[in-house]
Amino acid sequence: MSKLEFIISSLIYALLPWIADRLGAGRQAGFVGGLMGAFMVELEKPTHGEGLAAILLGLMLMTFLRRWNNRQSSFKAAFLLGLGSGISFHVQPVLLSVFLGCLVFETGWYRAGRKTATISMLILGVVLACAPWAWRNYVVFHEFFFIRDNLGLELRMGNSPGVAATFEEMDRAGHGYKHPRIDLMEARKVRELGEVEYMRKALTESLGWIQENPLEFFKLTIMRLVHFWFGPLTPSPASVLMVMLTILAILGIRHVLPILTAPQRVILLTPLLTYPLIYYLVPYMPRYRIPMDWMLFLLAGIEICGWIHLHKR
Repeated sequence: MSKLEFIISSLIYALLPWIADRLGAGRQAGFVGGLMGAFMVELEKPTHGEGLAAILLGLMLMTFLRRWNNRQSSFKAAFLLGLGSGISFHVQPVLLSVFLGCLVFETGWYRAGRKTATISMLILGVVLACAPWAWRNYVVFHEFFFIRDNLGLELRMGNSPGVAATFEEMDRAGHGYKHPRIDLMEARKVRELGEVEYMRKALTESLGWIQENPLEFFKLTIMRLVHFWFGPLTPSPASVLMVMLTILAILGIRHVLPILTAPQRVILLTPLLTYPLIYYLVPYMPRYRIPMDWMLFLLAGIEICGWIHLHKR
């Protein structure tokens, strides 16, 4: 990990006391969670912008929370939130699922004046942020698609004959990946068909396999869910730490939810429910969870602070 990556990845943990205070959990819980997270950064080894994605996720959630708490939002503020969210999708497209979850809540719960107009400005900001890259995709590939077009390839990597729930398992078994980066035949197919058509065929293959093997798909999905939350489940210190972190986070969320307002609960639960969804469908890699690990450290900090206060009594 470079120094820059380390600094970026550490920044979200420096922000945890502020985030915890905004969420109503108290700065002490944020400090404890941030301290634990700071020691874990080196173990996480982000390599694909996960640290920056974590910061953008935190800022997006806090901006939505401020908007809901005020029950007022100018057109400019709504537009800027949409613009910032749209920019964040270019760093990590999966953040779209979190944004949509927040948007659903806002549409149903938000009671500010001119709600329709401000939500329209929010969406306009997202569209304008994504438009240049969408146009670039059209110029290069002659089709419009959201940020990247490799969904079919990723799904096929995890839903085809001989696959396992994790890349580590498949590597140990010597699984031959149908990926153009490592398979010359697949690279030639990309060249012959074009990238968009190749990805479309990969998607068709994966969906066909899922239809023919629903039980196997279900088993893989459950195992990927388990791995996402509890790690590789191997006898290693990193695996033990991930399991402990998730257990502490579960205890922490049980402890804190009853004392939060509705907007605070939504801000806490929405990313936990929506962000991992796509990763339940593709082979597990430890780095996939890094953008939302700070939330687990925060929840673990809440639980630990609860123990401390209980002991003082």
